Parts: sequence; structure tokens; C-alpha cells
Amino acid sequence: MVDQARSAARGFTGPIRVGFSASWSGEAVIKAADLFQDRHPDAEVHIREVQLNDPLGPMRADEVDLQLTEFPIREPDITVGAVVFTEPRGLMVPARHPFAERLSVSVEDLTQTTLIPMTGEHIPQYWLDAMYPRRTPSGLPIPHGPGATYWQETLSLVGAGKGVSPASLRAAQYFSHPGVVMVPFHDAPPIEYGLLWRASRETARVRAFAEIIRQAAASVQPAACPPKRR
Repeated sequence: MVDQARSAARGFTGPIRVGFSASWSGEAVIKAADLFQDRHPDAEVHIREVQLNDPLGPMRADEVDLQLTEFPIREPDITVGAVVFTEPRGLMVPARHPFAERLSVSVEDLTQTTLIPMTGEHIPQYWLDAMYPRRTPSGLPIPHGPGATYWQETLSLVGAGKGVSPASLRAAQYFSHPGVVMVPFHDAPPIEYGLLWRASRETARVRAFAEIIRQAAASVQPAACPPKRR
């Protein structure tokens, strides 16, 4: 009873809704939910996946209180928390593409490809530019091809030879397609995954869960490079 009263006084009773946008982020969120409920038994944690074609929609619709997602996010109504973990980038290429035989690729190599980006009218342009650049670091143009709304569409388009697509290297451990090979980048910056919440909805519960997610994410193992053919 004393613990319950203390939790209620700190605002930890009732539901908290947490979103994630990648399966490996979801693992950290689920671990955090278990830790949070161990510490605050009367709290309810509801978890949902957030699609990248509308990465901030559920939060702005008041459907999630806190989210673990790919950065960058720069929005006036969204508080950006700490970077929780980073992941190396890889390039999904068709199995018959010349890059599929390489041990790694460079960002400059994207000039020789057609990039398949994520599409959605609610995706911030700066986010798209960070994930699916239009130019290489040296300024050369990167061709863009057909867009995809969902992850499985991206896999199908790459597998059909319509182009290539950058992604977290860890994606190869969670998703597979017989016509797709993941090749590591050796010079691309890592993808940062961090916490978001609406500035107008920050609560003690949100701050506490954010701290627990940071603790839980420490147990997420770094991505292993998939074996490459020589």
C-alpha cells in the first residue's frame, strides 16, 4: 500500500503508451516495460509499432506518449531526448547486383545505383535527406527510383532489381528476402535511435520511462555484420 501511494503521488499509476519504429527498438521498449512495471506495479504500459511513413502521426494524435525512433527529428512541438543507441548502416542490394559480392560499400558508390526511399506525405524532408540522400558527401547526385510505403515493399522492390536501399545493418538479422543481400557501409555515419515525446505532454511518468529505456537499451547487442561471399 505504501509503494502504491508513493507511485500515485509521483504520477506513475495508470497507462503509458510507448511507440517504436524498428524491431530492435521494440526489444528495448519491451524490456523497459517489464522493468517499469516491476517498479510501479499499478502502472500500465501499452506498446505499439509506429510506421515510418508517418513517424510522428500517432504522437501528434495523442496515441503514444513516448517513442523510440530513428533520428534526426527537429519539430517545435516535439521534445527530443537522449540518443539511446546507434546502429551501423548497411545497403540492401539485389542478389545479382555487383555490390552483392563486396565486403563493404562506400556512400560514394550510391552514384552507381538507384535508391528506393521510404515515402509518405507526413515524413519530414530533413529525415528523408538523412536516410536517403540526394547527393554523396563529395556532391555527386544519387539517383532515386520508386518509393516504398512499408518495409516489405522495399524488400520486394530491391529483390526485383528495381534499386537499392540503405537500412540499419541489424535489419538483416530480422528480415530476409531470397533476392536481397545486405552489404555494410564502411564510411556512412551510424543511425541514431532516440526518444521523443510531445513537449506539451511531458510528465513524471514519461521522464521515468525514458530513463528506464536508456537502461534497457544498454543490453541491446551491436549488430553483427552478415557473412559476405568472396
